[in-house]
Amino acid sequence: MRLRRIAVWSILVLLVSTATAGIWLWTADLGFVKTHVERWVSDTTGRDFAIDGQFSVDLAGQSTVIAEDIRFSNAVWAETPQMITVGRAEVRIDLWSIFSGPFIIELIDVDGVGLNLVAREDGDPNWVLNLPPKKESQPIESDETVFGILIRQIDIDDVQAVFQSPDRDGPLHLDLEYFDQQHRSDDFLEIRSKATLNNRKIVLDGEAGTWAALLNGKDVRYAVEAQFDSFELSSEGRIDDIREPNHPSLVFKGTGPDINDLSKMLNIAAEGKGDIDVSASLGPADDGSLILAVAGNIGQTNIEASGAFSGLQDLNNVDLNLLAAGPDLGRLSNLVGIKLSEKSP
Repeated sequence: MRLRRIAVWSILVLLVSTATAGIWLWTADLGFVKTHVERWVSDTTGRDFAIDGQFSVDLAGQSTVIAEDIRFSNAVWAETPQMITVGRAEVRIDLWSIFSGPFIIELIDVDGVGLNLVAREDGDPNWVLNLPPKKESQPIESDETVFGILIRQIDIDDVQAVFQSPDRDGPLHLDLEYFDQQHRSDDFLEIRSKATLNNRKIVLDGEAGTWAALLNGKDVRYAVEAQFDSFELSSEGRIDDIREPNHPSLVFKGTGPDINDLSKMLNIAAEGKGDIDVSASLGPADDGSLILAVAGNIGQTNIEASGAFSGLQDLNNVDLNLLAAGPDLGRLSNLVGIKLSEKSP
């Protein structure tokens, strides 16, 4: 009888202790783990990582992580000591989505970012890290959407980024004033951004949704308008299946008065002539096939393409016609990494 009482009381004490620990983890501020986080990142990447300001972890219903004055050191050969600095970052997640999927991040709020990216001819760029090799693992089959992570709201302000490469005439300076994403009352995500690249204006306005469609990964609609200096781009459409698109429907339009405006923005030698005017569409026909049409010019290079597919998931039976000709063709192909032979038109 006494042994039974001891067993009962032992079980009760264990249950109470477990519940108390769980409640404490759920409600406590776990900021004391900052030192362990700094050490783990530093040991894993081989570079110094530090959170010099506040670090707070709250595992309540919408779990929140806040960190201030973050710095991640640069490669030893780089001229600047830090590759990344962040004034403040807050991430809020839906903890229950870990179990139901997809993983939902309710908020990403970042302010005061400095980013230095450097490529070089005789070695890896500074963003390549000497990470430990990953263990081979078998792929996991899942019915989840391709969006393993979905973000409901983004608020990024004041980003200063510099990219240097021997392939360019000079560094690229990006000054991002803001990048915002909001979940609207009509269940669409609204995206807005304003920035300058080498003192040339960049503006982005778009939408995607619905949120329910993004969660399911099917029948996602989008629309986007963007301005890159004098170059304007617009596109809208519907994607039938994010994971395995088969019969999407979309239109695209890109225009600009001078191809060299883009070259100057990207610090690429301005050698082309003429304007940019390209239109494209992709969509299903009445017979169920998928029809592609592209027409226009990029500088003095004329482009025409047309094709028919049974679907994007079956490219064995494709009827595609492509014509591209003009004095700028070789230069344009080099920009996208295609080397043409001397016999190419």
